[in-house]
Amino acid sequence: MKVLNLKAVSVISLFIFVLLGVTRCNKHPEAEMSSLEKSKESKVVHVLEKPTPFLDRIILPVGTQWEKINDSEIVFTLPDDFRFLLVDSKSQTFRIDRVGGYRCDCSAGGGCIPFHNSELGFGCLHGNCSGTCEGKPTKGDEKYSIEGIIYIPNNELASEVPYKAQLTGLGKEWFFNIPEVKQEIVNSYQFLFKHIPFPHNMNVEQIIQSPDYDLVKVYMYGVEFAMVVPRDKNFEKYLGRIEKPTGCDCKSGDSGCEFRKAGMLGYKVYYCTEGCSSCELK
Repeated sequence: MKVLNLKAVSVISLFIFVLLGVTRCNKHPEAEMSSLEKSKESKVVHVLEKPTPFLDRIILPVGTQWEKINDSEIVFTLPDDFRFLLVDSKSQTFRIDRVGGYRCDCSAGGGCIPFHNSELGFGCLHGNCSGTCEGKPTKGDEKYSIEGIIYIPNNELASEVPYKAQLTGLGKEWFFNIPEVKQEIVNSYQFLFKHIPFPHNMNVEQIIQSPDYDLVKVYMYGVEFAMVVPRDKNFEKYLGRIEKPTGCDCKSGDSGCEFRKAGMLGYKVYYCTEGCSSCELK
């Protein structure tokens, strides 16, 4: 009988020990939730319900998600049909990505706070910054900055698009380095000038005035530029309705809007520089 009692006591003691241990383990996760988990719970992802200004010449499209990830930084995620053109000027490289960022830097002590206004777009508030605030179109410590937004479904040359891309002056320069863009332009020129010499030695004014050639406005990834084509009444069958620009027009802002050339494999296209806030082919 004593042996049985000792066994019973041992079983009861073990049961109490396990019960206490389980109770303590159950309490621990709630009481000791990590700050990372808490921060995840507090984050809110917002969705833009209308086109929203961002920087001087860029408009974020409807459906763009934005999230404040810390006190000084916002991260954007574009809808499926759009991509950021991100450029690192120091390393002379670029990349295409749905995700980009906006960071508010303070020149002295303290910090600046990013804000969103449905009419004004995104900017920086002073917060407790004792110096000046500067908004930078980049996330974290990355060197890549947002230089534009392109429209992915327009992956072939077209005379009309449902969405026009917005690029900074630097973004326009880098746009023509995208391999798919270069290849599409070269392939088109090789087709158009299969039996006719390309006007390599003519400048844009000479091409516009020539009886043998035209400039036509085209789009790729939503970006507007002009290509040289043989003057042919049947050309519209290739691109559909066409416009023949003769220069650049400053829609708003200061002057300084003019043609600039981009060359590739012996061919060339023309686009308008960003001397003013809205510079387009006319």
